[in-house]
Amino acid sequence: MDFSSYKKIFINMKFDIKIWIIGVLFLTSGIFLYKWLASEDKSLKEENKRLLDQVNLIQLERDSLASERKLSKIRFDSIQNIINVEDLKIQKLNKDLEKSKFDLSVTKGDLDRERKKLDEINSQIKELKEHPIKREGGDLLKSLQKKLK
Repeated sequence: MDFSSYKKIFINMKFDIKIWIIGVLFLTSGIFLYKWLASEDKSLKEENKRLLDQVNLIQLERDSLASERKLSKIRFDSIQNIINVEDLKIQKLNKDLEKSKFDLSVTKGDLDRERKKLDEINSQIKELKEHPIKREGGDLLKSLQKKLK
């Protein structure tokens, strides 16, 4: 064997040793990584449990608030319906009030006309009482005939 064959064996052996060293290092780092990932810290477990409890409490509160919101929506809708019905009643009453105001103004106008007529009649009566019409003869007969008809 010559020097080159020894060199090839040494290089192959060196290469094999490098591969073995890299493999062993890779395997040991893998084992340490697994142990580190697999072994959870107790404080982390407690923190995780505490956070899960908080999440559960928040979810319960969210659910109760959602149900309260639904109940409030139902109450609001029922109150809104009552308000709508009462608004319709108010609108009808307002229309009736306007009609009554119109009727009142018409009636007041009629009353004023009748009052004016009554005042005229009262003034005529007063005038006749103060200055009665004196009829004699044919005038008196015609007047009596008109009143008897």
